[in-house]
Amino acid sequence: MQTLAEVTQVFLNMYENKTYLEINRYYDGSSSSLDAHKKVVVAQDVQPGTPTQNDMQLHAASSDEYFYSIGKEERFNVILLDGVHTFEQTYRDLQNALLCLEDGGVIIIDDIMPNSYLASLPDINLVARIRKQSQSEDQSWMGDVYKLAFLIEGYFQQFSFAAVRETGRQLVMWRAPRRAASMRPMRLEHICRLGYADALARLIHRAVVCGVFWADGARDRASVLTRVDLDRSVSTGGTGAGLWGHHGPLV
Repeated sequence: MQTLAEVTQVFLNMYENKTYLEINRYYDGSSSSLDAHKKVVVAQDVQPGTPTQNDMQLHAASSDEYFYSIGKEERFNVILLDGVHTFEQTYRDLQNALLCLEDGGVIIIDDIMPNSYLASLPDINLVARIRKQSQSEDQSWMGDVYKLAFLIEGYFQQFSFAAVRETGRQLVMWRAPRRAASMRPMRLEHICRLGYADALARLIHRAVVCGVFWADGARDRASVLTRVDLDRSVSTGGTGAGLWGHHGPLV
């Protein structure tokens, strides 16, 4: 299975001038290997002695603080949202990130598919207490970020979206309007009330009905500029990543 860094690099490789913004909850140096001309990482919790590179800016701040005072004038081709894993905070991060997105850029939202009911709970403190009582060593936490996939599907018509099939955990979105027939709006109250089992069934259904793409090694950006419809797929480059979703041309 591909790592998040490998998936991110696929999209960075689409651009001649690779500019990257990462919104994270904590930073442990995992993004230092990314090949980009400009890398900005924002994290509330930065581990002591965390490795950085000369071409990387590391801001120990919340995403709200960054977008308000530091990054409001900056623009990026690839933005990764992997911060506090709650629907509300990730939605706020998305709204701010859209203002920082270059024309033709993409936003990657991590952890849209929880790996368990416990990992899908938005209260990290509750999750930690339950794991302590059950003596579980599993540290994964995706929260209820999965709700954002349904909000984007039903209310962001000017953006196309897809999910990386090989990992099942990242949603990718870019500016390309979708046909009215692809809009499936739920009531906002319904989205907010979606639970793990319901969301899991719905996300798996979308993966099945929308198909899978297996990359054939093409690395040039032209391969992702092809017009695609609901029943087709879009190339992500040469690492084998696949996408499903509702999308127009990635430009």
